[in-house]
Amino acid sequence: RVNILTQMQTRVSFLGPLIGFAAAQQAAKANGIQSLGSLSYYVELLENNGRYREEAGGAPRYVNGYDWRLPYMEFVRTISSNGIAVYPNARVYGSPVVYPPELKSENFYSDILAHAAEIEKANGGAVPFPQKSWKDTTLRFVYKDQWKSSFKNEPWWDIDYSYLKFPGESEIFSLEVTTDTPDLQGVTEKTDKIMEQKSLSAALRASLYTRDTLPQNLDMDFFVYEESWYPSILRRRYKDYDSEHYDFWFTGTTLRKPVKPQYRYEGPAAYVETYADVGRVSSLFRISGQRRYMNELHTRVGSRRTATESGVDMAEYRPGTIAKALGELNGNEPPTALPLIMPVFKEVSIMPTYMPIPYGFGVLRPRRNVIEEFLSWLSQQRSITGPDASMPPAGLENYLMALLYLIQDETFRYYGWNPAFDADAFNAEWRNKPVEWHNARVRVPSQYQYNPKNGKNLPGYLQEPQIFYSSADSKQKQETVKDYINGGYATRYYVDKNTYIVVDSRNRIVTNYDPDPTLDYTSIGGGGGGGSGFGTHGGKYDAQKGPARL
Repeated sequence: RVNILTQMQTRVSFLGPLIGFAAAQQAAKANGIQSLGSLSYYVELLENNGRYREEAGGAPRYVNGYDWRLPYMEFVRTISSNGIAVYPNARVYGSPVVYPPELKSENFYSDILAHAAEIEKANGGAVPFPQKSWKDTTLRFVYKDQWKSSFKNEPWWDIDYSYLKFPGESEIFSLEVTTDTPDLQGVTEKTDKIMEQKSLSAALRASLYTRDTLPQNLDMDFFVYEESWYPSILRRRYKDYDSEHYDFWFTGTTLRKPVKPQYRYEGPAAYVETYADVGRVSSLFRISGQRRYMNELHTRVGSRRTATESGVDMAEYRPGTIAKALGELNGNEPPTALPLIMPVFKEVSIMPTYMPIPYGFGVLRPRRNVIEEFLSWLSQQRSITGPDASMPPAGLENYLMALLYLIQDETFRYYGWNPAFDADAFNAEWRNKPVEWHNARVRVPSQYQYNPKNGKNLPGYLQEPQIFYSSADSKQKQETVKDYINGGYATRYYVDKNTYIVVDSRNRIVTNYDPDPTLDYTSIGGGGGGGSGFGTHGGKYDAQKGPARL
């Protein structure tokens, strides 16, 4: 009877998430999202790939006595045949945990190579640099202070595939559970205490079950939480866990208040995302309150499309929905305070995309892409610059070339950003006449445009005053408007009737690194004015941490 109960739970762990996935398709279609394709590629993997065949060294045929493969495959095939409107997160090989996370962005590499080509074309500064805009993903990485001296210490990357082993449950919307044989007597005693007490003492909390001391002397299997539920384990495993994830999402950095202690656990989350043609719904939907619309808003992760008019990088913009199960034990204890999975999960919360996304999170795309092949190669390298460095497989050389540009060429890293630039002095000189500076920059770029070879105290591209665009004509030379980011009032200085430079309420010229503070980004479709033409952060976007994990 115990074995039958365990097998029943195993069936649920494979087929239950697929019921939720099928429901997500119906909900998406009912809300007007069209079917985009299928999961035929994933079905083909299930049919033929050695990962799912015991005889090929892959997944076992039976998991807890359940012959899982054919029922699971047929269910996926049925859902796929009805059309996929939203793609799910899945624990399928090819999407490892990567540090730094920028290495997973296709735009990161293409942006580096584009700027390297510009520098070469400029002939070492003999010709003014074209100075096109950086993508946000590249910009944030290149100018992180922590990376100024890190590139010499190889490997400065960390690519972890341990999470991607076959989970023994549904790979779509995985529950992240497993079976084990815990100390039933000890668990029962602690369960009784938790259920009886309103709070736990520090000593009792410290004495709770840990997997490292789990006895293996009982011949019974029970469903328990995987390690991915526990912040303490992730903290030991990933050095950026607190700064890039836990602190931001659980301790009140981004939310109004810290998350309640009983909900400070990781574990599974069901996430779906799609793309939308904004041109068809532009009367209802605007990006960041800007008045210029994109012809198409393509939000598939890793897309090379960039909404240059709206200033939103599509590799970072992920308007999906993520759902997380919430449950707790008595005394405001998280469900993970006990090893056994108890029936305490009572509700599901729908959260914004940028709420906590678990490590190892990957969207099941129709096919594996080349960036994942490069990361697979890079994960096996100890050095990309030393005497033993090797070349990646054919077709992946450009990714390596981009990283070599990044870490070996100081001129490249300073391109667009003059480290000797005195921003305070520049503001003092030009904040009351920024249009005059702009006109001089156009007439004599060699005297007003920085390049790393001239050594002048001039602003790099990202330090220059930004030119914002407005769909509404203005007859004024300057205008006082509300500063939505800093409070108070900012001044728009008009270059012509449709373009302007901003001096914010702190009396600082707004640069190509910053969003336009005169737009109200908190109100969809609002904001009275223009949209940046230069890939800016898009209004308070630069405060976001926990970067998208592909």
